[in-house]
Amino acid sequence: MTKTIQLFNYSTIQHKRGFTLIEILIATAIFGMVMLAAMGILSRLLIGQNAGSNQRVLQQSARLVMETLVRDIRVAKSVSGSSSTIMLNSGVEQKMYLYDSGQKKLFLGSPSGQPFSLFPADIQVTNFSFTFNPPPPTPNPQTILIDMTVQSTGNPPASFSLRTTVTPRLYNWVGK
Repeated sequence: MTKTIQLFNYSTIQHKRGFTLIEILIATAIFGMVMLAAMGILSRLLIGQNAGSNQRVLQQSARLVMETLVRDIRVAKSVSGSSSTIMLNSGVEQKMYLYDSGQKKLFLGSPSGQPFSLFPADIQVTNFSFTFNPPPPTPNPQTILIDMTVQSTGNPPASFSLRTTVTPRLYNWVGK
């Protein structure tokens, strides 16, 4: 009598059912919608972060320029100017701050050198003015009001306004 060895016990294997094509398609569609929603949220977060970063850089640049301008006015021995230009003489050097509304730039120059823009190329100065109190040609101004609005040309654009009042420590006031 020959004995047959059976390698598999087919009677104990149950018929297991796999996923149908429709179930896989539905699961893929649901996964796709969840991922689409997640990508939308991530995209909005990145846009918000970029906008916040642009605003922060704009504010830092504007504050740095304003602090430099205020410091130069305070240490000047003589001041002369108009609503868009101010000439400062510290006794050691002369400086001129000039606002060019056509280029939307604020420039710093000296008699011996070429003026240069105080802001990077992607930042425009949309409004800038000096207001002297009392106005020129009255000697010894009590205060100088500086009003500045800057705007970034990046994406998304950002805008920032600064206003400050400076009390110069003058020895000689020359108004024009």
